[in-house]
Amino acid sequence: MYPAPGYRKVKHNFLSDRLLLPPFSEVGLVDYPEETGSDIPHAHDDFQMIAFVTGTLRFSVNGENFSGSPGDVLLLPPQLRHSWRVVEAGTTVQIRLIPVFCEEYLELRPLLVSSACLIHMPPPQLRKLQRKISAEQNRLHPAANVMINAILLEFLANTLRCFSRENQNLSSASSEGIARVVHHLKANYRKKITLGEMASMACLGVSQFSVLFRRQTGKSPTAFLIGIRLRKAMEMIFSTDLKMHEIANSCGFDSVSYFNRQFLAVYGATPLAFRRKYPRRK
Repeated sequence: MYPAPGYRKVKHNFLSDRLLLPPFSEVGLVDYPEETGSDIPHAHDDFQMIAFVTGTLRFSVNGENFSGSPGDVLLLPPQLRHSWRVVEAGTTVQIRLIPVFCEEYLELRPLLVSSACLIHMPPPQLRKLQRKISAEQNRLHPAANVMINAILLEFLANTLRCFSRENQNLSSASSEGIARVVHHLKANYRKKITLGEMASMACLGVSQFSVLFRRQTGKSPTAFLIGIRLRKAMEMIFSTDLKMHEIANSCGFDSVSYFNRQFLAVYGATPLAFRRKYPRRK
């Protein structure tokens, strides 16, 4: 059912297929222990919704990193290759949706053609979802399938409304927040600035901030900050006689070796080689 590598250690409790009606193809409560995951990218044929009840998982999707924590819901479109790793043991509710229903009735595909999306809902709402599914699964009364599908449809409707609302609100608010971060990075590139601090400044969650920052600037927040530091270092190489460790320290790099690696990767030469090739004019 879940052929992805690393999944054998995971404890999963899937609902019987006879309890599910379209658009749902598979629903389960999944417990992730510590030190499990799949670093080998894989994909699924269905839309996948992963609701994080407890714990934290890190996903890598087409080069973008998502960190799912309690209250988060990760939406993955079909055939999107991804890998995952458990950060903190926990429980998720995993729901798969038949693609044709998503395309024709739920209108999800136009919104999620090639990318994943992480939205945030109140954590108690996801705990309640888990309890309801578990309770109905264990009752085995004649109307269990009706009740379970009603629970799932209500959750799906709430998720889609939240998704639509976040996309509408974030378009302008996120642009302003990311602009604040960019201004702050340019003015404070010498200081140590964490991803969490940047996200807080933009009033966004870390995963959501990372995705939106990349979409707006074309770079990850870390790569953007390194770019600022390297440009400042280049200016100092041309305009001062400071030693490389002094330039590295002045531009916010923790070590000369890290500064050298980043400079070489961008400019194709080490800072010292660059200075020798283009000596300062006095």
